[in-house]
Amino acid sequence: MKLTNTKHTTMKKTKHLLNALVFGLLLILQSFTIQGDSKIKYNEESWSKVTKQATDENKLIFVYVSMKGCHTCNDIEKSLANSEVSEFFNANFINVHLDGTKTANNMRASKWGVAQVPAIVFLNGKSKVIHKLEGYQSAEDMIAQAKLAIRKKDQDFK
Repeated sequence: MKLTNTKHTTMKKTKHLLNALVFGLLLILQSFTIQGDSKIKYNEESWSKVTKQATDENKLIFVYVSMKGCHTCNDIEKSLANSEVSEFFNANFINVHLDGTKTANNMRASKWGVAQVPAIVFLNGKSKVIHKLEGYQSAEDMIAQAKLAIRKKDQDFK
């Protein structure tokens, strides 16, 4: 009789352990899903639609210029994936990503004074540069620079 009780207790403990493991895995998967949603939503419309939207919504255009194979671009993309950064940028800007390897994008970015990647440019709805950054920016720096761009925009309209 004791052998059966021991077997039953062991099976019960195993079942509890498996339930705890499954629950833990679900929590981990959920955190990846939440983290995966922490991305800047880039507008892929034509430039004329982007500028019109920026004007209509009274927002700046945030342009991120990068190139594949750029190690600093990979580092700055980690800052851009930060949940605070992505939430702030998604709420306050019309976001655009330009691949600097494409000639048309390169020509457009050079009109804004972009000489290297990664580059971040904040423009108004008339494509006027309000604020520009080149090189790596931490998540904290990204938010601080974005707030500065908004203040500059507000001063520009006065």
